[in-house]
This record gives sequence, C-alpha cells and structure tokens, in this order.
Amino acid sequence: IKTMLAATNKFMLSDYDAIALDFDNTLVQYNLTNLFPLQYSTMTKYLIQKYNYQGLQTMMNLDDIDFIRRGLFMDFKGGNVLDISAEGLIMTASHGTKKLSKEEIISIYGEEMRWSLTDLFIKDKLALWEGEASLKTRTFLDYTDIIGTLVFAKTIDLFDEKIISDYSDVWPHLLNAIIDMYRLDSDFTRTVFSNVPHYVHKCDLKVTEVLKILKKNCKLLLITGSPPNLVSKIAEYALGAEWENFFHTIVFNAKKPAFFTTNNAPFLDINDHEIKLSFSQGHYMRGNWFELYKTLEQELGRPAKCVYLGDNVIQDVYATFVSISPIDSVAVIEEALTESLFPGEHPHQDYLKSNYWGSYFGETKKSTVMGDIIKKYSKLCVPSVTHLADKPIDYQHIPFWI
Repeated sequence: IKTMLAATNKFMLSDYDAIALDFDNTLVQYNLTNLFPLQYSTMTKYLIQKYNYQGLQTMMNLDDIDFIRRGLFMDFKGGNVLDISAEGLIMTASHGTKKLSKEEIISIYGEEMRWSLTDLFIKDKLALWEGEASLKTRTFLDYTDIIGTLVFAKTIDLFDEKIISDYSDVWPHLLNAIIDMYRLDSDFTRTVFSNVPHYVHKCDLKVTEVLKILKKNCKLLLITGSPPNLVSKIAEYALGAEWENFFHTIVFNAKKPAFFTTNNAPFLDINDHEIKLSFSQGHYMRGNWFELYKTLEQELGRPAKCVYLGDNVIQDVYATFVSISPIDSVAVIEEALTESLFPGEHPHQDYLKSNYWGSYFGETKKSTVMGDIIKKYSKLCVPSVTHLADKPIDYQHIPFWI
C-alpha cells in the first residue's frame, strides 16, 4: 500500500506549466536568531511607550525563546494560548506563559477540552480571518509575526502581576505594535534595511541556478504580500541586483488568502493605477489568482497546471486548495528540518524547536491542526527551496508522511 501511495503522490517541478513562489521565508530565508529578538524588543518597547505597559521585559530570555512556535491560538479574553489537535482538542495550553494542567484546561474549556472558536476553525480554516471571530482569537503562522504570541503571553503575565483581570486591550494594543513595526519608516524597518546581511540569508547559488532552469521550462512567478520597496531591498542582497530577471511575473501586495479565494481585487500597475490583465508577464500589485490563471490559460491555449510554494499554512497552503482557479501547493516549512523530518541541522534550531509546545506537526498518532493541514492540502512539504534545488527538476519527490 505504501508503494502505491508513493507512486500516486510523487511530486515533480517539471510537471508544471507555471510555478509561483512566495518571497519572505520561502524564496528568501531570514536570520531568525537576530530577527526574533529585534521584533520582540520593538513590540515591547512600543507597548511601554504608547500604552504605559511599565514592567514589560524588553529582552527575551531562554524560557521565552522556548515558548516561540507557530500555529498557536490566542484566547484574547481568557489570556490563554492553545495548541490544537487536528480534531480540535486542546493538546497543550498556557495562561500567559504559565503552562496549564489538564485539570485547569478542563475547568476553563470543559470536559471535552475544546474551544468553540477553534472548533469553528476546524470546520472552516478561513473562519477566523475576519469578522467577529477575528476579534476573539488569532494564530500567527509567519516568522514576521509569531513573536506576537510571546509578547501577548508576557503581557498577560504582567497584567496578572498587577492584578488586572481585564485583558480586552491587550490584543488591539499588540496589533497596533505589529502594524507600527512594519511601517516603512519605523525604527524596526530602518534597522533591518541598514544592516540587511545581519537579518537576511543570501540565497544558495543552487536556488538561483534552478530558477534559471525553471524560467526556461515554465512560467515563473513571484507572488508576495510584501510591498515593492521592501522586496527590492531584501532581494537585491539575497538574490543579486538582477533579481527581477529570474521571473516572468511579479505580483506585490497580494492580499492572501483572498488573492486565491476571491476575484474581487483588481490588478494595479506599480504606480497604483488599475489595469486589465492582458498578458501574464510584468510587474503588478494586488490582483487575484482567478484573473492571472485565466491569462496563463489563454497564453498556453489549454488549462494550466500550476503550483505555489509558500510557508504560511493558511494563506499559502489551504487558500490555494480552496482557490477559485486550480493551483497546487508546496509547503516550505523550516520546522521540518528542526524536527528531523529531513537530514541536516537548522542554523536557528533553538528559535524554532519548542520543548514547551512540542512539534509544529504533532506526534506520529496525533497531528496538530497545522500539521494536518500540511498533510491534507499540500502536495509536498520541504524545509527550504534549497531542498528542491538540490535535485533535478524532474526528480520525483515523495511527501514525508507517505
């Protein structure tokens, strides 16, 4: 049976007419050992200066580092952080950074150890993205914001120390801190831009070589939620001055997951003018996959077989699965290396492997909800684009869970 599954689940880059890549933490990888402490100090200092969160610690300690993990759900009202199984059960939970016992979890969430909001997520992976539910919980799935979970927990610790039982301001204040951090004129952005080599890894030469090969064999696209000036600054260092030439198509400011799941957002040119997409090649902003796919289809004269490589389990993996127009996905998950699913050692192992929460994917017989999404909705999971570049484009990859 395993051999049959492997045969039907093989993945080859050469099978595709169009290959699209996400930018941050997919094509380009960051030095998380340097980036995470900067994010933490930026957010905490903002909360102290703007909202008078006096006493909030502005530097991470070793316990804080071990608390970091993607795919955890914050319960804004309760001040709790939850790790959820594929079935929706609470596997591990904390109040602030204090781990809750099974008895404490039951006293808060009931005998079944479930939360109505994460149950909503189990039924519909986009349910928490907007609307009323998004005001009650959030899960961070990007390295750009997962430090927010730690800052949330540390703030709850601070409130408890000060005997403040109303946590309702914590999330809106934290969200403002994250938004402020990513302003193009913020201290955080200026710090990263002034010393890019400290925060960004150069792309492996094997990656740039495979991009050149792929561009000759198929349409090669870069689809990113990041703005042009930020991408340019990072890409020039990571990929070289001619980085734009690797791609037929570049889409900036793509509002994922909606980019894949709706056809509402028009395409804009780089000067913010609305345009009708008449051919795929070029540099664009916003837009939607429905229109881009239709254009690719017209250019090929037949249905296009497409794949998207990305690191965000919802925006990149699940959203492509439920996309209006067909597109497969490859999950680029750095934790796959830290959790020994692939040979080798991750340079930022300490910041990605959490003993506190356990595996991002879950255990053999009990997947986390995020691990389950990766296995159910992606064609393949790799720790990096370099892993793909190590092999010829017609190499038959088999998912690690087969």
